Amino acid sequence: GQLVNETRRRKLEVFWNHRISEVECLPEGGLSKQPHPLKVAHPDWVAPASWWPQGMWNLAAAGLRERKVANLRELATRYDLDGIQIDFSRHVPCLPVGRQWELRGHVTGFMRQVRLMLLEVAQRRGRPLLLAAKVPQTLAGCRTDGLDVAAWAEQRLVDVVTLGSRSMDVDVEGLRAAVGDGVRLQPCFDDHHATDGYRYGSIEFLRGVFANHFQRGASSVVT
Repeated sequence: GQLVNETRRRKLEVFWNHRISEVECLPEGGLSKQPHPLKVAHPDWVAPASWWPQGMWNLAAAGLRERKVANLRELATRYDLDGIQIDFSRHVPCLPVGRQWELRGHVTGFMRQVRLMLLEVAQRRGRPLLLAAKVPQTLAGCRTDGLDVAAWAEQRLVDVVTLGSRSMDVDVEGLRAAVGDGVRLQPCFDDHHATDGYRYGSIEFLRGVFANHFQRGASSVVT
């Protein structure tokens, strides 16, 4: 609530960024070697991940999708948000590895559930609630992760698509061709997680990067 108030005071829009999967962090700091209790209780909610032994959340599981939508409904109802961003870029996978594109309909179905929920909340409060999605920086990356961004745009399930995470070069033209003109595209620059060669670049360098994004058709940028 304090973050929302302070953001409003600065006359900025307030988006909640929801990572589809999070690693198990300890309250006192550091990472837990024990899986989340829900992962133990619902093993079908887990997609094995080579880089994280506890696994990532699996959107092919209907029960998990319903729980996430319920959590997001609570946030959208409790706080004065302008929108919610579903973060698919960190961490992956969100579907069983090797079957992501085959199972892409589950992710599209989840986006539809979230969209319908936000429309319902927006109607009650009398103003819009936007839906954004943070995806890989290329269409090939989206396909690898089972994210059918073209279908999302065609079905009007998303208002904003954020491109990339730890990336400098994003395929603005390719994503624009896939989603059309009705979706805002915003490349992402993560200074803390940038690749070593581009970390802590000068402001002149970053201005050049962002200028390139805008010349290629980006609507805005995320830092």
